[in-house]
Amino acid sequence: EGSPAATPRQSQMSRLLYVALLILSVQTASAVQAAPAVRRLATPRSVSVVVARRTAPATSCEVLRSLVTEKQSRSKRRAVEGAVDDLVRTSRPQASLFAAASSDDGYWRLLWSTQTADVNPFDVPSSVLGGECFQRIDSKNGCVENIVRWPNLGLELVGAARVRPERQSSSLRRHVTITSLEVRRRNASPLRLFELRGLVDGRQADQGYLDDIFNDGDLRVSKADNGFMYIYERARNVNRSL
Repeated sequence: EGSPAATPRQSQMSRLLYVALLILSVQTASAVQAAPAVRRLATPRSVSVVVARRTAPATSCEVLRSLVTEKQSRSKRRAVEGAVDDLVRTSRPQASLFAAASSDDGYWRLLWSTQTADVNPFDVPSSVLGGECFQRIDSKNGCVENIVRWPNLGLELVGAARVRPERQSSSLRRHVTITSLEVRRRNASPLRLFELRGLVDGRQADQGYLDDIFNDGDLRVSKADNGFMYIYERARNVNRSL
């Protein structure tokens, strides 16, 4: 006998998990970041990487921050990509200040991503099917978590990765290996989905790299090896539990 047809609720949950998995699988691990100026990043093997932080005129950051809060559309996507180009072009490295990599530890909130730029004209780019997306950095252990959270449902989708930083001429490259992917539910055991990590672009997406092309300590822009881009702001007072 054939399998029973999925209920509308099951189908809705399947679509929600599928889209969120696409985002997490590509995005997972925007890594140990460049610190406020020149950042020294320690890996578990005690490899040290130094990257100059870029600063930019306030107007460039203000333009970008304004654009990422507007509703999704193709024209807004192109405007954001142009604003990022301007931000990187007009920014300048400052090599006179130094800080530990741990200064970037903690939570960062996703403001905009390539995947959420123009899929829903009624929503803003920071929304992932109505959920909030965060990144938690742990430079001491060389790992990162990307989290999509739906507090009203008592549900979150979490992808974790190990990161190996490498200095580039104008960016910080982070080589990424995804280590876990799971759904966490309030008052329930997590549901592990690691076998679904290859849903992106028809390939195994558990390894890759991301480049930090801008980081001023409060705003970060990362670009993945497949061209996808992510914009984060530092998040404070984040509720760590469902």
